[in-house]
Amino acid sequence: METRGVCALILLFAAPAIEERGRFKLSHQGRDAGSEEYRFEEFDDGQVVLFSKAKYELELAGGQKRAYITDTVLTMDRAFAPLLYAG
Repeated sequence: METRGVCALILLFAAPAIEERGRFKLSHQGRDAGSEEYRFEEFDDGQVVLFSKAKYELELAGGQKRAYITDTVLTMDRAFAPLLYAG
């Protein structure tokens, strides 16, 4: 029981202070290409983290189509200056 209480307390302090999420439609050359889902989390220590996942398809030269999936994590300070990018 004591261990559970400590774990719950640690998770409580690690929780984001502010969270915002949404979804964008992506287009390429005026046509729907896919969508991107994002989530911003602002933590008490001043870091803001953007998590995003996108699935889209682009038409290349010659009529070929190529599917893309991106998964991005961007850590920033409160002024949104980038600190760490992974994608």
